[in-house]
Amino acid sequence: MDFAIYGTALTATLDSLIGSARVFLPSLLGALALLLGGWLLAHLLRRLATRLSRDERALSKVSFAVRRRLPWLHINLGTAFLAAAVVGLFDDTIAQFTALAVLLPVVAGQSGNTGAQALAVTMRGLALREVRPRQWLRIAFKESRVALINGVAVSVTTSAGVWLWSQSPGLALVIGLAMVISMLAAGLAGAVIPILLTVSGQDPAQASSIIPTTATDVVRFLSLLDLAAVFASLL
Repeated sequence: MDFAIYGTALTATLDSLIGSARVFLPSLLGALALLLGGWLLAHLLRRLATRLSRDERALSKVSFAVRRRLPWLHINLGTAFLAAAVVGLFDDTIAQFTALAVLLPVVAGQSGNTGAQALAVTMRGLALREVRPRQWLRIAFKESRVALINGVAVSVTTSAGVWLWSQSPGLALVIGLAMVISMLAAGLAGAVIPILLTVSGQDPAQASSIIPTTATDVVRFLSLLDLAAVFASLL
C-alpha cells in the first residue's frame, strides 16, 4: 500500500514538472532564438548602414537623408516582426486571459517613455560633451537606478488600478512585476545603446531610438506574458 501511495505521489510530481516545462521551455527557448535572430538581423543591416560615414545634418539633401535613414527603418521593421513573434509565443495565454491584450499597451507605453527619457539625457550628454563613452558604466548604473525606482513607483499605481478594475490580485501582481522589469530594461537600453553606437562610429541620432525599442519590446511583452503563464492559477 505504501508503494502505491509513493508511486501515485511520484507520478503527480512528474506530471507537475512536465507541466512546468511546457510553460517555461517554449517561451524561454523561443525568446532566446528570437533574440539571436534579431541580433543577427540588426548586425547585418547595421553593416549596410555604415557604408556612408558622414552624419546627416538638419539641412542635408533629401537623397542623403533617405540613404542614411532607410536601412535603420528596415531594421525597425525586422525588430517589429521580432516583437510580434514574441507575442505569438503566448497566443494561448492571451486567448485564455483577454485582459492581457488590454494591458499590453500600458506596459509598452510606460517602458517606452522610460527608455526615451534615458536616451534623451544620454544623447544630450554626449552631444554637449558632458559625458564620455568611457563613463558608460556609471551612466548605465545611474539610469538603471532611476528606472528601478520609477518602475516600483509606477507599478504600485498600476497594480492598484488594475486590481480595482479587474478585482484580480493575481493580474495586479503580474502587471506590477512586468512594469518594473520592462522599465528597468528600457532605462538600461536607453543609456547604453547611444554610447555603443558612438563608440562603433554610428550616428546615434538615427539609430538610438530603434535598438532600445527592440530590446524593450521583447522584454516587456515577454515579461508580462511569461509572468501571466507562470501565475496563471492566480489570474
